Amino acid sequence: MTYGSLALAFGLLSLCCCGFVFGSLSLHFGGFGLKKDEDRSLSIIGLFLGIIGTFCGILFFLFFLSILWSTPA
Repeated sequence: MTYGSLALAFGLLSLCCCGFVFGSLSLHFGGFGLKKDEDRSLSIIGLFLGIIGTFCGILFFLFFLSILWSTPA
C-alpha cells in the first residue's frame, strides 16, 4: 500500500465522518506520498480531499459550538 492510497482513503473518510481527524491523517500521508511515491496522482487527490474534509470538519465543529452557546441554560 502506498502513501497516496492511504491519503485517498483517509481523504474519503474525512468527507464522511470525523473530518478533522481523518483529514489531518490524509494531509500527513499525502505529504509523504508527494515525496516518496513514484505516482503522485493519488497523493494529490488525497491532499485535496483532506483539505476539504478538514475544512468541513472545522466548520461543523464551530456550527455545533454556536448551537450550544446560543441555547438558553
